[in-house]
Amino acid sequence: MWLHFKERLKQWRFVLIIAPVVAALVTVLDTAGWFQLLEWATLDQFFRLRPVEDIDNRIVISNPVV
Repeated sequence: MWLHFKERLKQWRFVLIIAPVVAALVTVLDTAGWFQLLEWATLDQFFRLRPVEDIDNRIVISNPVV
């Protein structure tokens, strides 16, 4: 039983090391704000690529009298 477990652990050791390191690195970079410009650029691109919508006639702009 333990021998089988040790063999499996040897097969997956790189994944068990690399996955937490990458997760920690991404967490640190996100906390430091390194992904902020990438997020803004992606959001801008999504707004540019969205289809043009028709003007909705139900919108009313009013000026309240004070």
